[in-house]
Amino acid sequence: MPGLAETSAPVGAIRLHYVGNSRTPLLVVDDFYPEPDALVEAAGEGQPFGKLDDFYPGVRKPLPGHYIAFLRSALPAVLWLAVENDNAFSVSFAQFSMATASPDALLPIQRIPHVDTTINNEWAMVHYLFDNPKDGTAFYRHKETALERVNTSEHSRYIQCLKTQATTVGLPPAEYIQGSTALFDQTDKVDAIYNRAIFYPANVFHSGCIQVGSGLSNVPSRGRLTANCCITIGKSQAQ
Repeated sequence: MPGLAETSAPVGAIRLHYVGNSRTPLLVVDDFYPEPDALVEAAGEGQPFGKLDDFYPGVRKPLPGHYIAFLRSALPAVLWLAVENDNAFSVSFAQFSMATASPDALLPIQRIPHVDTTINNEWAMVHYLFDNPKDGTAFYRHKETALERVNTSEHSRYIQCLKTQATTVGLPPAEYIQGSTALFDQTDKVDAIYNRAIFYPANVFHSGCIQVGSGLSNVPSRGRLTANCCITIGKSQAQ
């Protein structure tokens, strides 16, 4: 995927890409973490994975403190291409995630793209700790409303439209979304490459391109393991 701007940082080459008609910024960083194998090992040790009270189709566990410290130190170098360089960054969610749910167990809301928030200054990070180019993360446009991002003022309109479509178009099939559907057009996709991280505004429609194959393993070294973080961007207190 060609980038419109590129730079280098201690975390590796950073590509800035723009998604859809909204030209939503998307940052792709290869060779993101200096010791990815050790991070995968850490996922298999200590506290077990468990189900959180969210719609993620799998299990999670907290990321280690040293990884969060690395992320905080790396954020200014990573995000400066897409946001003003006088911003401060805070991490409010930091979890290992592993998709484990079978397609027939998915709720209707888990079969369509989603947004993580309706707040404009929150970004999401996905760090791929597995390798499968057919997998990854895709981005979408809701056909009926033409929305690619959902802010607070647009959320009610989108939800009402979605409720109407549940009866007029019907519920989505019990499967992980792969490409465009009756309700959504896929606008872009990033392949899951080992130790690649992506950063994007958390209110853009997106979904994991989850490949089921022979089953989704619950063993970190063999499963669809990612590190996921929520990042809040705000002006530095010193400014």
